Amino acid sequence: MDQEKQLNGLVTGLTRRMFFNDDDITDEILKEKLFAGAEASFDSVSQRVTKMLNAVSAADMEPAQAERYLDAQGKKKDGVTEAEQAAIMKFWKKERGRVHDVLVKRACWNDGLASMSWRVDVLTSSQHVDELNSPAAIMEFKVDKGDDETQEVVRFEMGVKQVEDMLQQVDDIEKQIKTLTS
Repeated sequence: MDQEKQLNGLVTGLTRRMFFNDDDITDEILKEKLFAGAEASFDSVSQRVTKMLNAVSAADMEPAQAERYLDAQGKKKDGVTEAEQAAIMKFWKKERGRVHDVLVKRACWNDGLASMSWRVDVLTSSQHVDELNSPAAIMEFKVDKGDDETQEVVRFEMGVKQVEDMLQQVDDIEKQIKTLTS
């Protein structure tokens, strides 16, 4: 097997195991399928590639930044080879977004807002006359549940005063965020 295919296969196999939880990919399988006849070099190549993949993914490097980083690492003693750099960059340019999404998802262990929708209804009939023609906001939040693939739907109604109070709190949040990011 030529070196380019060998390294592309190694990068693919390692990333499937590291980021996409494919436990079927073991060192033994990678060694057998990709490094038959060159098993001695597998450990060092695998360690270098794993280290570089961890570094570029942890920093969510832009492709140009990753390329500069890998070039610098290649100049070090026992650094990545040009062929290893090429295989990593080929993968990273294509799969950076997917890897980033997986790492973000792993880092989020609590619920998160997936989407929000709303509408305004006006009450046209009621047992109490003072409630007639009063607007109400109907809110619906879809919440991603922590580390699994489920969503919870939360619906509620808010009167004019509640909407005003909520908007004031959202303004306060926005001011606080601007203060912290300025």
